[in-house]
Amino acid sequence: MPCRDYYSDSPSPSSDAEVKKLKARADMLARIACKAMGELEKNGVEDFLLLQDDELRNWWKQHKIDDEKAASAKKEKARLAKLKRDALSKLSDEEKKVLGIKVK
Repeated sequence: MPCRDYYSDSPSPSSDAEVKKLKARADMLARIACKAMGELEKNGVEDFLLLQDDELRNWWKQHKIDDEKAASAKKEKARLAKLKRDALSKLSDEEKKVLGIKVK
């Protein structure tokens, strides 16, 4: 079976909207593959596929690395936002004004 994404058969995208559609499609396909591999891994049967398929093995290894990096970046962004909120909450409106921080 020639497994591929037939959705992207059209010539090169000619607009940002088409690029966004293709990106959304690629993301959806990655989520589907990730869910399937995650379930296989959770049940301890992923080795049967990974040992036979270099493409899948390489994708899965890199995908897990990339997911971990994205999760870490998201966590750090949230930590910094909380740190900023906490620091700003300690300042009076006058102190914020003196420091050039807009008061909401």
